[in-house]
Amino acid sequence: MFALYPRSVIIQAYADGLFLSWVPTRKLESEHAVSKDTSVRHARRAKTNEIVSERQHRGGLANRDGGKLASTLPYARFIPGLGMKSKEGRVLVVDDDLQIRRVMRTTLHAKGYEVDEAGSGEQALELVRSEKYDLIILDINLPRMTGVETCREIHAMSPTPVIMLTVRDAGEDKIEALDAGACDYVTKPFAMGELLARMRAVLRRTPSSAISGITHLKLDDVEINFESRRVIVAGKPVRLTSKEFDLLLYLATHRNRTIPHRELLREVWGAEHVEERKYLRVFINRLRKKVEASPREPKFLLTEPFVGYRLQTPE
Repeated sequence: MFALYPRSVIIQAYADGLFLSWVPTRKLESEHAVSKDTSVRHARRAKTNEIVSERQHRGGLANRDGGKLASTLPYARFIPGLGMKSKEGRVLVVDDDLQIRRVMRTTLHAKGYEVDEAGSGEQALELVRSEKYDLIILDINLPRMTGVETCREIHAMSPTPVIMLTVRDAGEDKIEALDAGACDYVTKPFAMGELLARMRAVLRRTPSSAISGITHLKLDDVEINFESRRVIVAGKPVRLTSKEFDLLLYLATHRNRTIPHRELLREVWGAEHVEERKYLRVFINRLRKKVEASPREPKFLLTEPFVGYRLQTPE
């Protein structure tokens, strides 16, 4: 719970909404703060508790502060839903610009996301260690620990997908972000509509192993469990990012068939990425480094020049 006191208003936030209590400032000072008429205060307390009891009876407000709110103001209202846990997912926004974080928090909250924020890479890593997120939005230009360094550290400890924000539109910067483990990138300045679309694309999952009909796959000393989303190479676990695994699952679902670039990009990343062939090449190379004994001479993740990629498995 938190409370803001702009002299005349108390705002108390709970998981299921906001409880507001207010009174004009003059009345607050003359009738509440300095009044010796205890009957007035008792009447206010009774009114507030009546509202709380009604809310408790409806099952929405838990028994807080011994069944009473620490407010004796004469006017009160409960606003359901403003504090509700999001249905769209939990997002961590990492940017050293406070104003950008505020705008993104407000916008994402309005779209149904639960939002945490961090002003540095170090703070972001602390949150990732202790909390669980569905998506991380990470600025590439952070002080001290850069966004790329932060992304690598996040990738080493968590499969949470990362969208990188950058003010640079150079292709090498985008590839560096993808190599660090990012699933996508957005160049500043950007429209919030574009970021929201990319967020939906990243959060949209490819068909599960149950739907695709494949649960396990063995390629020499590589064992892939699609149900638990785990990969074992030569007896040791190998961590794949969310999108790397989604790409591998789609290839495995259509194994021994060359899949066109556009189909892979559309099905794994979304229709807005169908022209991003460099994008796909980065992820294929990352997968080869993790599952191929000789990434430069791949045995399983094969390229069909100018067409697409194929996961070749024993017949």
